[in-house]
Formats: sequence, structure tokens, C-alpha cells
Amino acid sequence: MFARDGYDATSVQQIARAAAVSHMTFFRHFPTKESVVTVDLLPFSIAFSLAKQDDSSSAWHRCLGAALESIGQTGVRSALNAVQFRQRLRLIGQVHALRGAAWAGLQEEENQITQVLVGQGVPGFEARAVAAGVLAACLGVLVNWAASDSQLVSAVGALHDGLGALQGT
Repeated sequence: MFARDGYDATSVQQIARAAAVSHMTFFRHFPTKESVVTVDLLPFSIAFSLAKQDDSSSAWHRCLGAALESIGQTGVRSALNAVQFRQRLRLIGQVHALRGAAWAGLQEEENQITQVLVGQGVPGFEARAVAAGVLAACLGVLVNWAASDSQLVSAVGALHDGLGALQGT
């Protein structure tokens, strides 16, 4: 619907009608129109992988390593390479309101990463900066990948290239 009519031209009423639900039911499941696109944006948990790590490298390198480990999981690979996922990311790249909503949707993951890092002895401000930086890198790479139309590189490949560059590999 968004691809056909455009995000801004599509109303919540149209979405609800197409889903055969009431306007109120729509808002029970999605607090905003933006959340239809941005809900569960990253199909992986960096915080979960980070909590399992036990090495002495910097918080930045541990967090990047956790992100790379997370995207290597089988279920995550298929979710990242789904056509619908690419369409959602493409929309996020095109619609300003969705970029802000996407970032707001990543707030819980940022909080969880920060908590794990603080629990591993990283000072709070550093932990927050690392968490935000890695998530911003993931979102930036994925939005750029979705806009590229390239069939040669998968979302997983794009993340490996982008995050690997930040890691120095």
C-alpha cells in the first residue's frame, strides 16, 4: 500500500480497512502509523550476544563483534534478506518521519546494550555512546543497502562490510 500509494498519501483508515480491522483495533496493535513500518526493525539482539562475550577488547570492538555475531544466526539471515524488510528500510530512507521513528524504535535495544556494557564495567557515558554508535551504524548501513537496489550484496553482506570497516577488519 505504501509502495503503491506513497507513505504520506496512505491513511490509517486505509490501512485498517485493508487489514479488515477497525481504526481502534489498529491503534491497539500499533500506537502510530510510523510503527507499522518500524516495529521490530532489527531482527536481532546485539545486547544478547554482547552479554555472552567475555574478552578484554574495548567496549566498541566487543559491541561490533556482538552485532556481527548476531547477524550470522540462521533465522536472522533470512529475516534480513526478506523482500518486505528491504521495502520497509527503503521507506525509512525516503520518509523523514520514519527515520525518527526508526531511531526511537531502537531505543530499547540501545538501553539493553548500555546495561550490558555497564554491567561489564564500562562507564555509563561510554556505554551509551558505544550502544548508540553501533545501532546508528547498523541502521545507516541497512537504509543505504535498501536504497541501492543491488542484488549482488545481501543485507547481511552489507552489515558485515560496514561494521567490519568500523572494526578495522
